[in-house]
Amino acid sequence: VQTALNWGISGNKLIKRITGHNEELSYAGEVELCHGCGGCRETVFTGRMCPVYKAFEGEVDSCRGRNNLLRWMLKTTGLDEGFGHSDEYGEAIYKHCIQCKMCHIDCSSNVNVAKLMAEARARYAAVKGLPKGYKYFMDMDPYAEWGSRLAPLSNWLFRFPPYRLIMEWITGIDKHRNFPPFRKKTFTKRFKEYKAAAVSKSLDKKVVFFYDTYINYNNPSLGMDIVNIFERNQYHTIVPIQKSSGLPALVEGAPDIGKSIAEFNVANLAPYAQQGIPIVCFSPSAGVTLKMEYLNVLDTEECRIVADNTLDIHEFLYGLHKKGDLNTGFEKMDREVYVHMHCHSLVQKVENDVMNFLQLIPGLRIDVLEKGCCGVGGSFSFIKNNFDMSLEMGRDLIEAVRSSDRDVYSTGESCMLQMQYGSKKHIGTTTELIRDAYSLRGLEKEN
Repeated sequence: VQTALNWGISGNKLIKRITGHNEELSYAGEVELCHGCGGCRETVFTGRMCPVYKAFEGEVDSCRGRNNLLRWMLKTTGLDEGFGHSDEYGEAIYKHCIQCKMCHIDCSSNVNVAKLMAEARARYAAVKGLPKGYKYFMDMDPYAEWGSRLAPLSNWLFRFPPYRLIMEWITGIDKHRNFPPFRKKTFTKRFKEYKAAAVSKSLDKKVVFFYDTYINYNNPSLGMDIVNIFERNQYHTIVPIQKSSGLPALVEGAPDIGKSIAEFNVANLAPYAQQGIPIVCFSPSAGVTLKMEYLNVLDTEECRIVADNTLDIHEFLYGLHKKGDLNTGFEKMDREVYVHMHCHSLVQKVENDVMNFLQLIPGLRIDVLEKGCCGVGGSFSFIKNNFDMSLEMGRDLIEAVRSSDRDVYSTGESCMLQMQYGSKKHIGTTTELIRDAYSLRGLEKEN
C-alpha cells in the first residue's frame, strides 16, 4: 500500500508509553493487529472506546467494524478497488470516527484506529476531495484572525440565526454549532504589550508556551494567566512565532497542509527544545499533536526533539512539584468540583498529573466525572448534520453535568464548549482552577 502518512515510527516516547513498544507497526500490520474481541463495542463507562459505537451501536460505528473494512480492502479477494472512492466508503471513514483516539488507549491490542482512519481519509480526499465544511478547519488561523479583527461584529453574526443559516448553506458548517466569542486583542498582541511594559524580573528558568487557536483568538486572558502561573514558579515565558497545531489537517484528510504547519511550528520550536527548554501546551489536542501526530508527516530529528520536550500544562506543573520546585503558595479554596478529562489528556496519560496537582490546592475537593466522551470530536461536530450526532455521543456526560450539584471543569476547551452548550451551565477549565488557586483572577481583563 502506498501510504499517505509515515508508518513504523520508532523511538517516540508517547507511542512507547501507550503501547509498551519502541516501534509502531506498518500500515498493514496495524490493520491486522485487531483480533476481533469486540471491546470497542462496550456500552458502559469502564473505558471511553468507542463513543460512536456507544451512541449508535452499528458495526461500522465500532473500531472493529471500521478496521475490518480496511482489512478487506487489503485482500485480493476482498472489496473491489472502486469501493475506496465511493460515497459509501467516504461516509464510513468520516461519519463514524471523531478522532478521540481512545481506541489506541483502551483497545487490548492498542490498535491505532484513529491513525488508520486518518490514513484512509488522506487517500480518499486525494481523489474525491474533502467533504463539504472540512476545508475551513485545515488551517484555521486565517479565519480566526478575521473573527478577531471583526469582533464584536463577528460574535453578533455568529449568534444571528439568518447568518448562521446562510453560513451553513455556503460553507457546510452546521447552523446549530456554537462558536466561542472572538476577542479583539489576541493573546500574541497582549503578550507583546506585556513584555514591552513589564518591569525586568530575575527569572532564571525558561519555558516555551504553545498557545494554539483557542487561547490566541478566543480566550487570550487565560493565556496571560498561564504566563503569570509560569512566573509564579520563576519561569520566564517564551512565545515563538507559531501557527495552530494543525491537527484537523493531519487527521481529516489534508496531510500536505498538516505537514506545512508542522514544518513551520517545528522550525520555530526546535531551537528551544534543543536547549532543553520545555514546550508547554494548554490544549490537550495541541499536546498530542506535537508529541505524536507531527511524526506522521514529518519524521525528522528536529520533530522528534520537539515531541520529546513537549508537556501538557498539568504534566509540567506537577513535574515541578515532584522536583520540589513548585510554588505552593495557593489560596485556600473551599469548593467541591467535578473534573472531566478530555480524551486527548487520557491519550497523553496525564490524568494522574491533573488530579495529583489539583489535590495540592488546600480546600479543593475533586472527583472525576467519568461519563464518556463529550462527542465534539474537534471539527467533526461543526460539519452539517454532525452536530446532533455529536450531542448524542455526549448525551450521558451532558446529562450528568446538567443534574450535577457541583461545578464542572474540563481539561480541554472543546469539551468545555460542548458541555456548556448541552447543559446550559457554565463550565470551566482546570487551568482556571489553577489560576484561581494562585489568586490571579482578574489580573487580565477581557476586551
